[in-house]
Amino acid sequence: GIIKFIISKLRSTGLLSNLKHLGRNPMICDFGTGEATNYTSLINLLANEHDLDINPYGMDISLSRIDVARHFAAIESKGIIPKFFIGDLKKIPLLDDSIDLSFTMHAIEPNLGSEEQILNEIIRVSRDYIVLHEPIYETAPDEQKKRMEKFGYIQTLRSSIHESNGVEIIEESLFPEGLGNSVNRATLFILRKKDKVSSPQREESGIYACPLVGSKLIEQNGYWLSLDGLCYPEINGIPILREKYALPYYQQAKFLKT
Repeated sequence: GIIKFIISKLRSTGLLSNLKHLGRNPMICDFGTGEATNYTSLINLLANEHDLDINPYGMDISLSRIDVARHFAAIESKGIIPKFFIGDLKKIPLLDDSIDLSFTMHAIEPNLGSEEQILNEIIRVSRDYIVLHEPIYETAPDEQKKRMEKFGYIQTLRSSIHESNGVEIIEESLFPEGLGNSVNRATLFILRKKDKVSSPQREESGIYACPLVGSKLIEQNGYWLSLDGLCYPEINGIPILREKYALPYYQQAKFLKT
């Protein structure tokens, strides 16, 4: 129900049609994907019911959840498995303007006080569209507000979106009753980035970036290395791209070919 509602809005706003006419396979990413249960359903619908050829990525801060997500997608996905990686919403390890369609689904929710920072990071890495499925404190009824306060959930996301100079709001819709948690109803925001780049970051050359300095990461034998000499590990094929796991590897960086 939730995913079909999201896709109906993507279709009615013309977003799906625009993505189909990009002239290339759109790159999408679910930030804070968790076990990727909703994301896998979204990918299946986009690819199989709406004939959209996509390059999907999925990011989460938890290695355990990403490991589950990869296995879940392998079972439930209809032929399209995202490239999963570890990253932090506050310092997303992707190059600027690298994702055509960015998603969050209750991922910003637990980050009280970081709403603006996370929104700006998502805007930075997005090239075109942003779709947020999050509870909104500012418009919530008193019962939901109290619950959000109790759990330390976000309180200023809507304000940050409306005050942002980086995006225009295409759609703002409260999810219908019966879809999702009735005491924590979410709102769907569909946003378009205002200052779009003319040329995309090509997937073939990689889109991962060092979360410390923002430079491009290049895949090596079991790790990712930047020209600045910062190295990030890979576990079972999953890049671990958080700044606290960075290791200096300056000597090896001298031999990088970009």
